[in-house]
Amino acid sequence: MISSAGSSVMSMMEAIEAAYPLVKMFSLPGVGNENTRRHIELGVKGEPEQVESAFGKMLAGLDRFKAEYANG
Repeated sequence: MISSAGSSVMSMMEAIEAAYPLVKMFSLPGVGNENTRRHIELGVKGEPEQVESAFGKMLAGLDRFKAEYANG
C-alpha cells in the first residue's frame, strides 16, 4: 500500500511531467542499512532547459512536504 506521503510524491511527479513534456521523472527506493535510513532517490532527465525548471519545481514540492533531502 502506498502511504499518503508516497502518493503525494507521485502526484507531484505526475504534475511536473505534465507541465514539462520533454522530461521524465524517476524515483528509486533505497532500503537503507546500519549507516543509512530508508529513502527515495528522485531525479529528472530529458531536455536540459526543461530539466532545470522541472528540477526546481521538484525541490519546491519537496520543501512544501517538509522533506529532508540532499541535492547532489
